[in-house]
Amino acid sequence: MLSSKFAANCLKALYNLDSICEPLQGYTEINFKVTTKEGAKYVLKIINESEWNQQEWEFQVALFKHLENTNTQAPQLIPTISNDYHGKYKTFRVRLLTWQEGKILVDLPFFTPSLMTSMARLAAENILALKDFKHTYASRSFKWNNDQGIWTESHLDMFSDDEQDLVKFFLKEFQSRKNEIDKLPKSIIHNDLNEFNLLFQSENYQPKVIL
Repeated sequence: MLSSKFAANCLKALYNLDSICEPLQGYTEINFKVTTKEGAKYVLKIINESEWNQQEWEFQVALFKHLENTNTQAPQLIPTISNDYHGKYKTFRVRLLTWQEGKILVDLPFFTPSLMTSMARLAAENILALKDFKHTYASRSFKWNNDQGIWTESHLDMFSDDEQDLVKFFLKEFQSRKNEIDKLPKSIIHNDLNEFNLLFQSENYQPKVIL
C-alpha cells in the first residue's frame, strides 16, 4: 500500500502541486483524494507499471476527451507538467482527474423512485454522449462485453441443475439470434452502473444520482 506522502511527492513531481492526499478505495488502482494548498480537489489514480495496460489507458483518455465536449458530468483529465494525460513516477503510472463531490450510492439505506429515475437518466445521457465514439480498443476480446457472452457456456458447472436449465435456455436463444444481433447498431456504454460506481447528492432531502 502506498503512503499519502508517496502520493504527495508524486503530485509534486508530475503536476507541480503541493497537496494533502487521503487514501480512497480502489480496485486495480490505488486512489487518493487530493486537496491542494489553494483548496482545489482532485482524484489521483496510481497503478503499478507491471499491471499497466497502455492501450487501455489511451482508450480511456480518448473517451474522457470525447466526453468533455458533451453535457455529461464526467470528470476531466488533468495534464502533467509535460502536458501528458498520464505520467510515470518511479515504478508506477499515474493520472489525475477533477474531483466530484458526493457520496457512494451504496451508502443510502433505500432507493426511492426519483433516485432510480435519476439513475436511468444518467445512464441514458451517457449512452447518447458515447453513441458516436469509436476506438479500436473497444473491439478487443472482453468478457464483460455482452455481445461475447457465449464464453459462459463453459462454466455451467458453477450452477445448480435448475439454474443450468435456465442458463442453457438463454444461451440457446442468444446463439439462435446471433446473426441478427450482429446486424444491430452498437456503441460503447459504461456497462457497470451499480451502487458502488455511482455518486449521489441530496437536494431538499431528495437524493439524485450525479456520476
